[in-house]
Order: sequence, then C-alpha cells, then structure tokens
Amino acid sequence: MKKILIIFTCIIFLLSCKPTAKTEAIIANKQFAAMCEQFYQDGLKINPLAATYIGDERYNDLLANDGSEAFLKEFKNYNQRYLDSLKNYNRESLDANDKLSFDYLKDQLDMSLEGLKYHSEYLPFNQMFALPLTIGQLGSGTGAQPFKTVKNYEDWLKRASAFSIWADTAIANFKKGQASGIVLPKALVVKMIPQMKAMVVSDPKSSLFYGPVNLMPKTFSEAEKQQLTQAYVKAISTVIIPAYKRLGD
Repeated sequence: MKKILIIFTCIIFLLSCKPTAKTEAIIANKQFAAMCEQFYQDGLKINPLAATYIGDERYNDLLANDGSEAFLKEFKNYNQRYLDSLKNYNRESLDANDKLSFDYLKDQLDMSLEGLKYHSEYLPFNQMFALPLTIGQLGSGTGAQPFKTVKNYEDWLKRASAFSIWADTAIANFKKGQASGIVLPKALVVKMIPQMKAMVVSDPKSSLFYGPVNLMPKTFSEAEKQQLTQAYVKAISTVIIPAYKRLGD
C-alpha cells in the first residue's frame, strides 16, 4: 500500500508541474517533459487506483496486487528504468520548474528503490492505511469509482474480483512477516480485525457494496438492471464478503 501511495503522490506532483504550451516552447530540453509525461502515464498503469481518483477511467477495472512478487518486480523495474533515464538529461539546462521536477522525481525514485529492501509488503495494511477500507469507499457507489454506465458497473465487478486475489496475497504476506519477525503492534491488529468483520454480512442487500445497485441510473434498461443486480449479488456473496472474512479470521 505504501508503494501505491508513493506512486500516487509522485504522479500528482508531476501533474501539477506540467509546463504550459508556452513554457514548453522555451524549455531547454523538451525531451525531459516528454519523459515526465511517460513516467506519469506508466505510473497510472501500475497504480490503477490513482487513475480512478483523478478521473481517468481507463483502468477502472484493474487493481494492483501490490504485494505480489510480479508487482514488486515490475515496480522495481519501473523505478530503476526512470532513474536511469534521468542520466540522459542535463539538469542545468532545464528551467526552474523542470529542475524542481527533476529533483523531486530523483528523490522519489531513490526512495522507492531503497524502500523495496525492507519488505514493506509484509505489512499490507494497518488500521489507518488499508486497501480493504478504500475498496469499501469505492464500492459503495458514492466514492471516486464511477457508476454511471453499464461499463462502469462491469468495471467494478472486475476490480472486486481482483481485490479477492489481493486479499489472499495480503494474508500470505502477513504470514511471511510473522515468520520474519516483521509484524504490526498487537494494539493495531485488534482494531483492524473488527474493521474487516464489519464488512461480513449474511444478506448481500445489506452490504455496503450493494449501494451501486440501489443507485442504478434510470437510463438502464430493465434487462440491464436485472443482469447487473444478479451479478452484484453473486459478487458480493461469493467474492467480496469471503475476501473480508478471510482477512478478519
């Protein structure tokens, strides 16, 4: 989760520092701006939630399994690739705005690579920073995840399925952490368990995740409403609730 937050912070910073068209015309090295743009786009692919939160709907059906070996390898390669890319640019030839972007990006890339050495994946979440809580906000129908079109509804079902996989990876990593002596304080753990169990309900219609069904747009046909309702009841019963139950056990 920390890796995702770092990517998100870096993306937002670079987005705010994007030069205007007028500035681009006078910067000493336009290729640096292009590299920053590519870093930004690649970051959204690695962190689909960041894309959702800034209103980019291209990856609304995806969820990074950020504790998996495959993700960690991809994350390392991503950071190393752009750290190496910085060597191709002369910082002194950049304008003040791009120098700031250069320094910030380098610091973030260095910090991300250094952080990989300490196995933060063994602590997938805690009481305050927890993907399971974020998923609850997104899946309620009132958060950043859009529920305006049939595709939006289908996207969430795919993301919910990916959350189940994430949960299993998180459980496995907690166990690896226990074996390695990397654990959260007991005082935090006893508060996290009720948070997970609160998501476990017997009736799917009483679940937080049934919210989008209640908010279904009137423009949907009756057939679409029926199909999506059935799909959501099934996903809540067989995918989402079991994932929270496993996390709380």
